[in-house]
Amino acid sequence: MKAFILFFSCLLSAQTPTTVKLQVSGLPPGQTPLPSITVTLPSGKNQTIQSFNDFSSTEPGRYRVNAEPFRLPGTIVDRVLEAPAIDRLVKPGESITLQISYRQRPGSGMLWAATARIDADTDDFSQGTIRALDGTQLQQGGFTKPSAQMLSGPRLAGGIAAPDGSFYFVDGWSANALMRLAPASLLPTGTAKATRVPNTEAHAYGLSSNGDLWSLHDRTLKRLSTASLTPSKPLVELSLLDEEDGLPATHFLFTAKGDLVLYGPGRVARIAVAKLSPGQREIGKSDAASIVSLDSGTLGHGAMDEAGNLWLPDENGEVVKLPASALESGGNTRGERFAVPQSASAIRVDNQGGVWCLIRYTGDLYYRAPGAGAFAAKGGFGHGFDEHTQLTLNPPPAWSPLAAAPAFPKRLTP
Repeated sequence: MKAFILFFSCLLSAQTPTTVKLQVSGLPPGQTPLPSITVTLPSGKNQTIQSFNDFSSTEPGRYRVNAEPFRLPGTIVDRVLEAPAIDRLVKPGESITLQISYRQRPGSGMLWAATARIDADTDDFSQGTIRALDGTQLQQGGFTKPSAQMLSGPRLAGGIAAPDGSFYFVDGWSANALMRLAPASLLPTGTAKATRVPNTEAHAYGLSSNGDLWSLHDRTLKRLSTASLTPSKPLVELSLLDEEDGLPATHFLFTAKGDLVLYGPGRVARIAVAKLSPGQREIGKSDAASIVSLDSGTLGHGAMDEAGNLWLPDENGEVVKLPASALESGGNTRGERFAVPQSASAIRVDNQGGVWCLIRYTGDLYYRAPGAGAFAAKGGFGHGFDEHTQLTLNPPPAWSPLAAAPAFPKRLTP
């Protein structure tokens, strides 16, 4: 009897065709072009999907579906849409529809900041927080508190939006290291759990235009890795000669060409990318492609715009725009000056070229719209920021060199 049932089951399977189809949800209505989706058939052949409705297979066996994440354009900051990979064993005679479900990547479409303390008027560094503002909220203005608060801890600072959706920050007290928040923990609800990145200390970190991780501490600049954000033995280690040799060493960032820009009170220096080749050496004034003398106070965390202009927050209640031409040639300049209330500590330039400025003591955000003559109040982020605070758009603007770095999701283009 059992043999007959088995025979009948096999006969039925042979007579019932296997059908495998795809269904997609979560994409904006009428989304074109389609994101890149690859189906690995049981035979091992890869098939790139051109139209979801046209895909159909009759092969039983294991199916794997991988959908590449992509950026959904936003006025201030893009959102990243992604779909979990599918790994499904289809039995002979089974009829199934594989569901590709897109969703917004946690933490994307937001402006991030790490606060070092709970109260700007005290020296209590025990309750710093990781905060975020949604792009829609930023565009509307009038906000008085963050839309998300992910984590609390002492002496938090920095901020790096990584290609895989992780957010990196510095814990300058408990762990004294670079910390990682995995994408899954970047949800507005719940308590986020950060993990320590091995072989790091609480230095200033940043990404170069090709996705490399760099650190700056005690006048030593190190390139730690390539794209992976997994620090290992430094590939490049530059010991900056003392200030008498003309190189500032408070903050750093990179141009679209990959040149290193060092800046501090009164000076900005550009080091050509050719000087950043692997090795360990000292560099000084003679190694700079250009040096700019700038009348400024203590400078905070700056940013570059699409045209290569450098925007610097000054503690004296100003934002300084250093033209790309001055950064290229050097010399003395005052730059273009914009007044903001009190001490400006961090700058970020958004998708459309608008400039965001964080006020250190109040946590207020001021905004200069593209082409506007002045900064205007946009809203409040809350107290607790200090000179170590950075602003981080996740993901970086579509025009930014970081957005072109390997592994960062791209916008879909026809």
